[in-house]
Amino acid sequence: MDVTEMEEKIRAKVLVGSSYVPLGSQIRWLERKMKAWVGGTTGFLDLDSFVDHCLLDLTLIGCRDVVVNLFEKYKEFDGDESDLLDINQFATRILSTSGQQEADLRRRAVGAIY
Repeated sequence: MDVTEMEEKIRAKVLVGSSYVPLGSQIRWLERKMKAWVGGTTGFLDLDSFVDHCLLDLTLIGCRDVVVNLFEKYKEFDGDESDLLDINQFATRILSTSGQQEADLRRRAVGAIY
């Protein structure tokens, strides 16, 4: 399993958990779920909280190393919140980019419209 597969698992979990609502509501659903995991007092997660949230709260099947790599991909790199994950930014980015959508765009680009 790799990071891309884990991203797809998160998207699928959010779709089912949020009852297939529009994208904005899916983002808010994931934000609320992640904030509730850390007590709702902050908009940021540290590595351990993120891993616990993904593997325990979202009940994603996968390897801890993959979730750690996912954290590394989306964490903040500068400022006061460096080495933390911005929940709002993570939810927006992960739900706005879909592997399925990208595959559809590639097929359309080569003329396979379906």
